[in-house]
Amino acid sequence: MAALLAAPAAGADRVVEGDLLRVDLGKRLLVVRLSAGPPREVDVKVSPATVLSASGRTLRLEELKTGDAVVAVCDGAVTSECRALRVRSGTSRHAVPPAPRSP
Repeated sequence: MAALLAAPAAGADRVVEGDLLRVDLGKRLLVVRLSAGPPREVDVKVSPATVLSASGRTLRLEELKTGDAVVAVCDGAVTSECRALRVRSGTSRHAVPPAPRSP
């Protein structure tokens, strides 16, 4: 799985995969070091609507731990940043694929 799909189709969701470096609860922001490609950090914005999970259970933002492997599915409509639709803590074999969009 690509760490960050470089050129997603218009409106297509993007996937960010890597290690969680920081959690900023005040800004609702995750900083993720990408697992593929050159070393790079990506800011992942988490809204109250973002679904956070691990091992099949829902998490609160406060439960994410630095060093965890994470996979975030980002809203493809916003190309300049990653606004997370879903964040999965755990290995990539448990990654959540992007949900189909309604027409």
